[in-house]
Amino acid sequence: MVSSKTTKLIIAAIAILLASSSNLVFASADFSSQTCTNVKKTLKTIQKNDTKTRTTIGPIYEKLQTKFIKPFNVRLVNNSLSISELITIQAEYASKRADFYQDFTSYSQSLEEMLALDCKNNLDLFSAKLTAVRTKREKVRDDVDELNQLISEYRGGIIILEESL
Repeated sequence: MVSSKTTKLIIAAIAILLASSSNLVFASADFSSQTCTNVKKTLKTIQKNDTKTRTTIGPIYEKLQTKFIKPFNVRLVNNSLSISELITIQAEYASKRADFYQDFTSYSQSLEEMLALDCKNNLDLFSAKLTAVRTKREKVRDDVDELNQLISEYRGGIIILEESL
C-alpha cells in the first residue's frame, strides 16, 4: 500500500500544481508598464512553484512505478495469480507518466520563452504565448489527474485481489 506520508506528499504537490494562473487576463488598451511587470512577476512565481512541484511529484510517480507497482505485479505473476487488470493499469501508468514528463518539459520551455519576451512592446505575441502556455499547463494538470486516477484504480484492484484470496 502507499504510505500515508507518500499520499500526503502527492496531495500537497497536486495542490501546488493546480494553483490557477487563469486570472492573468489583460486588454491591450489597458496594458501598462506596471501591468506587464506584475504579470511577469506572477508568472515567475508560478514557474518557481511549478518547478518545485515537478521535482517533488515526479520522483514520487517514478517510485510508485519502479518500487511498488512493477515489483508487486512481478510477485503476483510469480505466484500464478491472475492480475491482467493490474498489468493493464501498470502499462497505462507508465505511458501517462512519460506523458507527464514530456508535457511538463514542453510547458516549462514555453513558459521560459514567453517570460523572455518584451510584453510591453510585443503584447500580441505575449498574449498568444500566454494562451499557449495556459493550454500546456492544463495538459500537465490533466496528466496529474489521470495518474492519480490510475493510482486509485490500481489500489482498487489490489483490494479486490486481497478480498478474493
